[in-house]
Amino acid sequence: MPRALRRPLHGRHGPVGTYVGVVAPELIKQVFTADPDALRAGEANEILEPIVGRNSVLLLDGPRHIRQRRLLLPPLHGERMQTYSRIMADATRARGDGGGLDLGALPRLEYLDAVVRESLRLRRFLPERFVGAKVDPYAWLPFGGGVRRCVGMAFALHEMKVVLAEMWLRARLRLETPGPVKTVRRTITMAPSGGTRVVLTERRRPARRPEATA
Repeated sequence: MPRALRRPLHGRHGPVGTYVGVVAPELIKQVFTADPDALRAGEANEILEPIVGRNSVLLLDGPRHIRQRRLLLPPLHGERMQTYSRIMADATRARGDGGGLDLGALPRLEYLDAVVRESLRLRRFLPERFVGAKVDPYAWLPFGGGVRRCVGMAFALHEMKVVLAEMWLRARLRLETPGPVKTVRRTITMAPSGGTRVVLTERRRPARRPEATA
């Protein structure tokens, strides 16, 4: 078990037992499709209680977990994403210039989708691996899987696409320091240890779209 996780558990429960990491997709599938009453992920996540609270969906199991997921899911899926799109786009813009992204085109931007998915792998950046490919759901797991999959997955992916597309229309950026980035654990996620500093190399003004008429 990683040392950063082992210390708090040792303080509360004494020595920690064996930690098993599963990386083969076929074994990951067995874990995520196993009986949730046998593999109680909520109990395993109890180390997160000081961060998320004891009633967080992350710490629940059984019927309570399913009930809480059903309450959380509706605002984060389906047609609601289109409602949020304009808010996301407007928040990304430095100025309300009226130009910008045709939000209706997002579903057709296959390479943008590939860039978003590849950026969540924390390895060599090669978006082409996702273009025209059917991705094994148990080989790409930045949001977990099975009944424990992050309820905000659809929202997060959609927001990334909107923000990246708006930024690409308005600016060209480059990394301040090219090269591998060291990642660290921050609460329950992984992030660049020193943040990600970029340099603005070009500012662009997107064309103004014609106003819709009745």
